[in-house]
Amino acid sequence: MFSAFSANSSTRAATIAWAAVFFVLAVAATLARGPWDTPLLIDNQHYFYMAERAASGVSPHDAHFDPKTTLSLLISAAAIKTGRLLGIGTDLDAARAISVVFAGLSASLVWLCAWLLTRSRIAAHSAAITIIGTPLFLSMALMGARPKVFMVPFLVAPVIATVKRRPFWSGFFSACAFLCWQPALLVIAGAVAALLLRPRTALRNLVLLSAGAVVPVLAYEGYYWAHGGLAEQLEQSFYFPSTYMTHPARSSEWWLHAKWIFGWGSAPRVRSVYANGFVLVLALALGNAVSRPRYVLKYLRENPGWCHVLVVAPAALLFTLHDYQGFPDGFILTPWIALAWGAATAALAHSARAKAVRPAVRAALVALVVAAAALPTVFTLGPHLRGGLDRQYALASEVEQYFQQGKRVYVVGCTHLLGYLRRANHVRYGFFFRGTAAYLRTKTNSPDGYRPLDEEGRMPDVILVSRGFVPDGQPWLEVEYQQRESRSFAAQGIAVYERVVPARYWGEPPLSGEPPDVST
Repeated sequence: MFSAFSANSSTRAATIAWAAVFFVLAVAATLARGPWDTPLLIDNQHYFYMAERAASGVSPHDAHFDPKTTLSLLISAAAIKTGRLLGIGTDLDAARAISVVFAGLSASLVWLCAWLLTRSRIAAHSAAITIIGTPLFLSMALMGARPKVFMVPFLVAPVIATVKRRPFWSGFFSACAFLCWQPALLVIAGAVAALLLRPRTALRNLVLLSAGAVVPVLAYEGYYWAHGGLAEQLEQSFYFPSTYMTHPARSSEWWLHAKWIFGWGSAPRVRSVYANGFVLVLALALGNAVSRPRYVLKYLRENPGWCHVLVVAPAALLFTLHDYQGFPDGFILTPWIALAWGAATAALAHSARAKAVRPAVRAALVALVVAAAALPTVFTLGPHLRGGLDRQYALASEVEQYFQQGKRVYVVGCTHLLGYLRRANHVRYGFFFRGTAAYLRTKTNSPDGYRPLDEEGRMPDVILVSRGFVPDGQPWLEVEYQQRESRSFAAQGIAVYERVVPARYWGEPPLSGEPPDVST
């Protein structure tokens, strides 16, 4: 698929060399953020735990309840297992290493995609630098196992396959994007649109596209079937989000999401500048398509890669405006933002035809490369985060003491501590997000809150809660448990609850609100 970039071998070598340069720059920019002492933050804690469990032989959805597809976690698990076999580093080191590689692939493939679409190196440089110059993307890549980081190269690869007229690979990589995060399935719509522009070969190519998509899906589902977790995977990845996480489109929410994404009403940031530039370029492209439909249709037939982009980019924007829960959701826009900036740069370079202007264009090219080389030292995590990883490892050692005492530990919101220890959670519900409480009420037929009973019907001895768990919604917590003061846990935002009800009451229905009579 990625061979034969050009009939000219020197051009092909230069193309490969530039893609490799930006791979190295992206890796360097990510590593500059300190992977060896940066703690796991927010949802990355859960993803690492799930990847570690998969590396230990437990399928991700059996280990932890999460609505996303988990290809990124299986890739991370493979890296962790490789690290264990080779005896290199910790599990977290291995998970972060493969994540950093995918950050490098994001910049490299975006460079290649922009080059194939525009045949302008300065445009390709601009697109790749947009990836490297997105600090939050690199920060999440540094954390390790983040699904939407792994998704980005899989979003770009189908466009490259469309340009090279390889429908099988376009379907294959589109399915891989979907298996990292379900909304990424929209990338296949661009491939289908590009194929339909050539009706004579459309049927054959659609069959190849479908065959390519089926291969990774069958392998993925085969993994869960082999591990006995197929039913749980289907329920968590498809039934739960389609039933409990849906919400109607509201103009007020779209407006609020737009303000967050584009930074309207706040000080300009790198990502908001990129996002606003993307919308401007997209609006100009769509406006041109409406005003000159015949010319644009002919152009897209000859350049199917741009057809792919022009279908997926606005669809990704509309989805993000509808369902935006935090900046990682914006990563589905990241490659299209980068390609938009590359296209804008190509247009500017194309307009600079006069000989007097060409030196300025070359100077801009050099400036872009120098800027990319400087980015690793400019965009780093804040100093207040450095060294926090050691504190997390130290806290995990305290959790291990509970296990050594034979106690059952239930962790909510801070599952990374179990991941460091290679320990399983008491139950799979290690985080409560939108729809989880309603789902559990339906599943357990309990209006009084979910009771974390293990397979033997026993409650945990200790509950550690950092976020995603509302004590008010669990009336048994205040009755059966007592909060323990702990400076070390409190310093990392974790509350500790220890059980005070005797063991003889484990597994009983929720209490009415009064302590049980244990005098007999």
